[in-house]
Amino acid sequence: MARWWMILMGLCLALTGLGCVDSDGDGIFDADDNCPNTPNADQADADGDGLGDVCDVPVIADFGPLSGYQGTLVTINGSNFSAMRTANHVKIGGVPAIVVTATPTKLEALVGFGAGDGPVEVEVDGMTGMSGDMFDLLEWPATGSGSDGPPIFYAGAGAGSTGDLPSTGTLDVLVVVSYPTDRVPGNLAAERQDIADNWDDVHTFYDQASYGALDVQVDVTNWVTLCGDFDDYIDLTINNIAPDVLDRFTAECANGAEAQGFDLDDYDAMACYIWVNGTFLRAWGGWSKSNFAFADCGGLNINISVGHEVNLMALGENADWGRCAHELGHNLISAGVVLGEDVYDSDLVDPSQATAEDFEMMGAHDTHPLFSAHFMKQLDWYDAANIVELEWDRNPFSADYTLVAHGLTEDGDANRYHIVEIKVAEGLFYYVEVRQRPPGGSAQIFDTNIPLDGATNNGGVVVTKVITDEVNNNQQMRFVTLLHDPEVLVTDDVATDPLRTLEITVLSESVGTDGRLACMVRVAWAQELEPDPAASFDLWIEPWGAPPYETVDVWIDRQPWGTFDNTDASGNPVGNGDKPQVMAINHFWAKYHCDGMDTTNIRVTYYSITPPGVGDNGTWTPLMTKIFPAITAGDEDEDFVNWIPVVGEHTCLQVVVENQAGEQTFGNNKAQENVSEFEAAASSVPDPIKIPLAVRNPKDEPSIVLVSFTGVPAGYIVQLPHHWVFLGPGGEKRMEAVVIPLVDIDETVQRRLPKPDMQVFGNIPRTYSEMVAGVDPGSRMLPIGGFTAQIRPKHRGTIELREDKEQATAGLIRVLGSVNPGLAGQPVLVVLTDPMGRTRARNATTAAGGGFSASFDLTRAPEDPVTGEPGDPEAPLPGEYKAKAYIVAAPDVAQAESNEVIIMK
Repeated sequence: MARWWMILMGLCLALTGLGCVDSDGDGIFDADDNCPNTPNADQADADGDGLGDVCDVPVIADFGPLSGYQGTLVTINGSNFSAMRTANHVKIGGVPAIVVTATPTKLEALVGFGAGDGPVEVEVDGMTGMSGDMFDLLEWPATGSGSDGPPIFYAGAGAGSTGDLPSTGTLDVLVVVSYPTDRVPGNLAAERQDIADNWDDVHTFYDQASYGALDVQVDVTNWVTLCGDFDDYIDLTINNIAPDVLDRFTAECANGAEAQGFDLDDYDAMACYIWVNGTFLRAWGGWSKSNFAFADCGGLNINISVGHEVNLMALGENADWGRCAHELGHNLISAGVVLGEDVYDSDLVDPSQATAEDFEMMGAHDTHPLFSAHFMKQLDWYDAANIVELEWDRNPFSADYTLVAHGLTEDGDANRYHIVEIKVAEGLFYYVEVRQRPPGGSAQIFDTNIPLDGATNNGGVVVTKVITDEVNNNQQMRFVTLLHDPEVLVTDDVATDPLRTLEITVLSESVGTDGRLACMVRVAWAQELEPDPAASFDLWIEPWGAPPYETVDVWIDRQPWGTFDNTDASGNPVGNGDKPQVMAINHFWAKYHCDGMDTTNIRVTYYSITPPGVGDNGTWTPLMTKIFPAITAGDEDEDFVNWIPVVGEHTCLQVVVENQAGEQTFGNNKAQENVSEFEAAASSVPDPIKIPLAVRNPKDEPSIVLVSFTGVPAGYIVQLPHHWVFLGPGGEKRMEAVVIPLVDIDETVQRRLPKPDMQVFGNIPRTYSEMVAGVDPGSRMLPIGGFTAQIRPKHRGTIELREDKEQATAGLIRVLGSVNPGLAGQPVLVVLTDPMGRTRARNATTAAGGGFSASFDLTRAPEDPVTGEPGDPEAPLPGEYKAKAYIVAAPDVAQAESNEVIIMK
């Protein structure tokens, strides 16, 4: 070739007296080359403009949006782009952008980290086109502006692990102290020390509560100066850090901490403090992040990724240590779904329903109670030998147990326990424990203010009822409540569930030499209490009748009280009385009667339930027990409990008058009422993956929804259009999440990069309007659910199908296929449709090289679509059959479908 080229050049020189120039060396002289400076031996000119394709400069006709944030998805329209995504090199605002999709006339790209104002540039094969318009980088939305948040956009780090905190071992907390530009602490050292002292108490609380099983280790930063002023962070209408500024605030704290040499990868949780000179803030807790991003404040550009979820708290400098312990408690891994729920009376239509708040750190935290028994068991802080586990059934049972208060050391007496757990139904438990204020001289810092109501031994027995499953009783209540009045039980006090004939009785109390209180309790159910037909009295309540299953002795009264939708001629309630009002206090009335002789100490218990389905009435939950001191013979009495239905659905109500020794009969001691009417209240590198999703507001009032994208490991970049969105009541906003793999599949396998399950989930702010024990309770982020996106980078594949005529018979169809790339072990679904439109399906698996086959027996009808049983024998149908193959859920090849094969019989 070189010799031929030299001869040709010599001939050209001899004939013309000039040198023949081929500047790009592609074998085409410049005079004839449609792109003389770029090699293109094929001289391709797709648009016929006389200029070779490789010399066509990319043209940007327009792009949008014209403004946005880092991570904004920008659509670029024009021409001369490459159809190969990775051959387009895009800059937006002066920095490389990430191309998501590409065609010759349209690109989609994400604005990169560090972008500013500037044009859009597209470079293909060394040729660069530039937009006429400028991209304008927006500042983060101002606090309280009501604007949706900027995109979530970051590269993953580490393995993308979850951030739930351990309940045992070491828990590392980074406390970041900060102040806004217009509020600077007068004594920086003293203010920092006050916060550090609070966290010393948090350490002590968890050390004592867990008997040393959980070691909360705390590092406190020096002061971080925020870039905004007080009004940029605080919303005084909710006495809290504005929810739409939490991402910014935590990012500034993370950035300030790292600038001081702290590494967030070393910590399980971060508590971010803002100094507000005494202004009360409720605080936030219960959410986590693995990326901290913010771009504003005159060039501040934060984008910090952490290899795991960092659990977060946001507080003011005056937060009590109980509030800190409470917020930390929201994130403990072993607690399950229940520990995330506060047990405050605030935010309830009827605050009296929060009966356990004074005995629960997840309740009245600033009075410093211990966690209740259920959480203590969930957190694994009691040895199994100190927990009695019982399961209620209909067989007679009675046993006595000595229970001892928590104290500072776990009890070692084999004859004593800390907790009795009684499983009474699926998702419904009762817990019995002893709670005690600190004995004299004790270093105990919890349970210092539990209600005693005159108890002489500084404590007593507490019985809690706990719902651990779906709340199906259609009653607004906390998941943890008391089975008795909000005080400790002392000798001879009883807590009951009469529907299950279950009684928990305090038999005796004693105080040991160490000052710790021990109580003997009896747990009994289904005891042999027989009626006496010859007895002199009978307690009774009118049972329900035929459908709609109502009783005259149970009715509902909504406001205005005493007037009813359904009455008799005298104005007395009949049927349900009133239609209940959802999310309002309704009075659930019950009447009982006494025949024969005067009776004392009548206990009446009210229950409710919402059936989740036909034939399943779920778990009956006791709402309250009313105690009537006495009733005279031939008289009747009535009373009500508050009922706050949360949904307008069919609900069953039940009332039980507890059996008494000496009654004539027990068969008439309970009645049930059905309530069903309600009043409504006011390539090589895998292609990016787009995941459509909707963010929905579950509340019936406007709310901000904070969106998180977690579980993102190294090797991926993710983008969500917004950190947060503002939604109206029940509102919805649709968007797409984008997941971008950064390495090719072969490298993924070689490096063993994870195939991640990334979680997209949301939180809404929950604030409380009422004070708890004289203190405003902390606010928290309430999870509203989400979904897991299983990201599995796979080869783009094709599948071909053909008839195997050699193996075919009158009663058999056989097809052969191949998958490219030719990987073994890939499942394939082959579907055959017969002339009657019936389908037969066969599963096949590729062999080495990607081949597969499937056979269909036409001498039997198709399989039963439900049972999969073979069909009945039949003659093969004449006519046209259609076969098609699908790659579905293959481990290494992406979904694809084959050509359709027509087979005539």
